[in-house]
Amino acid sequence: MKKKRAYWNKPWPKNLLSALGKVRDKELAKRFGLNVSTVRDKRRELGIPLLDTRWKPTPAMIALLGKETDGSLAKRWKVSLDRVRLLRLRKGIPACNPNAVVWKPEAIELLGKVSDEEVARQFKMKPVSVRNKRIELGLPPAPRAHTWTTEMDESLGQEPDTTWAKLWHINAESVRKRRITLGILPYREGHGLTWNQAMLEQLGKISDRKFAGVWGIAPQTVALKHQP
Repeated sequence: MKKKRAYWNKPWPKNLLSALGKVRDKELAKRFGLNVSTVRDKRRELGIPLLDTRWKPTPAMIALLGKETDGSLAKRWKVSLDRVRLLRLRKGIPACNPNAVVWKPEAIELLGKVSDEEVARQFKMKPVSVRNKRIELGLPPAPRAHTWTTEMDESLGQEPDTTWAKLWHINAESVRKRRITLGILPYREGHGLTWNQAMLEQLGKISDRKFAGVWGIAPQTVALKHQP
């Protein structure tokens, strides 16, 4: 049978007395080889209240929840991660995400106007973050930069912008802006290229480029005519 530790019958050391009420009675008893009741009685004799082991976060501490990671706060306050997380959840505060993107007004202003990659480059973000934000705001992607050839420029206005956009696999808005930049009026029914019988009979018998040279039109217009 395990013997109980003897009652303390010696002068109480200063370090033991100074720890009363600051360290749990059980911990002090173990540290100095005493019964818990001996430590408790001495503490009560000196009128020292029991150590309150409950964690009491201050308003300043609560204000930091969600602004720093739970792990960082737990380490600073010397409490468990679960305690910080539980407190944050009880307060209804979202967790701090150190990787979250802070959107500047000037960055949002560029969404859909320049490429996602360009926004990401300018503001040091990941392209996927830019894309997700643009989609979240319901903005379409910006028209991609396109290399315009002389043949394409000569075709503008001869068919609707949407027709050329489909043929060239680009945004119709890009076609419209290019046409306006070159001072070309939009296509109007009856004002575009009129295909006469001789042109139709020759179509497909010679190369599109040669056909275009013969009739003084853009090769792109000839290629479009082949489509159903």
